[in-house]
Amino acid sequence: MRALSQALKENITLSSLYLFYNVIGAEGSRALSEALMTNSSLTQLEMKGNSVGPEGCRMISEALLTNASLAILNLNWNNIGNEGARCLNELLKVNSSLTKLDLRKNSVTYRTRLEFGIIS
Repeated sequence: MRALSQALKENITLSSLYLFYNVIGAEGSRALSEALMTNSSLTQLEMKGNSVGPEGCRMISEALLTNASLAILNLNWNNIGNEGARCLNELLKVNSSLTKLDLRKNSVTYRTRLEFGIIS
């Protein structure tokens, strides 16, 4: 994941990245987050089934506080839980580029979904 992260930091043409079922976890999410802080060409990031967890979701959320290009983020099947959902809720208050966020199958409780308006 480090090599991919480094490539994304330097890339200015790639607009979509599909990382389905690569089990990148929190550590891979950290590397990807570092790239998202500087990358300005990526508009779609598909991360279905990567065991991101709440910690990885927090790192991605923090990166998207500064990223102004990503419009579509798919985090379904990543077990982000209520903690990850809370991080994304804070992100959505300030991020103006994200237009589609997929959070299906993430162990987010019904109460949290109601609290933040997340629809499963």
